Formats: sequence, structure tokens, C-alpha cells
Amino acid sequence: MFIKLNFRSSIGKDKSHLRIIKISRIQEVRPDDFKNGSEIQLSGEKRFHRVVESVEEIFGIIKK
Repeated sequence: MFIKLNFRSSIGKDKSHLRIIKISRIQEVRPDDFKNGSEIQLSGEKRFHRVVESVEEIFGIIKK
């Protein structure tokens, strides 16, 4: 399964760019209230990528 995510540019305030990512490649998601906003880490990579979408928009609302 794939998901469309809008990645924010790390340089200046350039527009975000759309990428289609295989869901199984997402290793970790940082929430909106994290210091840089929403970020995801892809498997095999060490850095996080800033995204426009919130955790809820990516995975839906998670309930206990």
C-alpha cells in the first residue's frame, strides 16, 4: 500500500513537494507538536523528513 505525503523543503520556505511512499518504508513518525512539526523517518535512513500531514492524517486516529 502507498501513501501520498507532502514533504517540506529543508531550504527556505519553498513549496512542499509530493512524494508517493510505500507505507512499509515508514519507520517512525513524529507528531505535530514535536519541535519541528510533523516528521517521518524512512527505513534505511538516519534523518527525519518534515511533512505537511499530521500523524492522524497519515495513519488515522489511534485509540487505546
